[in-house]
Amino acid sequence: WKDALNFLDQCYREPGVTPTIQIYTSAMRACARGGQAKRALNLLRVVKDKGLETDSYFYTAAIDACSKAKMWEKALELFDEMVELGIEPTPVTYGVTISALG
Repeated sequence: WKDALNFLDQCYREPGVTPTIQIYTSAMRACARGGQAKRALNLLRVVKDKGLETDSYFYTAAIDACSKAKMWEKALELFDEMVELGIEPTPVTYGVTISALG
């Protein structure tokens, strides 16, 4: 996860490169795998602050990070948020949300 965040930082410094939602999602996945839910949620906040359009993959990564950290309430909050935004959950989204409840 550290290397992923370092690489994300490099994107900021690279002229003409703007991190996309896909790049943020990948960084969030790396944080989730590394047990770094708070860092993943920080990236979620950054994306929202930048006004980037989110998608189901983005929310699934955030929910997965919460699931791995036993943060089931936050996972459910994010699931509800994505539905309220009109983002359709995928089967994987449902799966990681159910895992968060286990």
